[in-house]
Amino acid sequence: MVNEGWQPTFSDAAITFGLTIKCLYGLALSQATGMIESNLHLAVLDWAVPVFSIRSRRKKDL
Repeated sequence: MVNEGWQPTFSDAAITFGLTIKCLYGLALSQATGMIESNLHLAVLDWAVPVFSIRSRRKKDL
């Protein structure tokens, strides 16, 4: 369980993957987040997904 106000640290690979999905399918960042969360849910994986704001800020650095 994640504590409120605490954000997990995501690797550059996780951010790049989210941005790749965004570009590959022509989605907005928030739509790509939903797609990734949905696919992880279908795969029964309880992994954290970088939220829109994190990917938005870090895409400038990648």
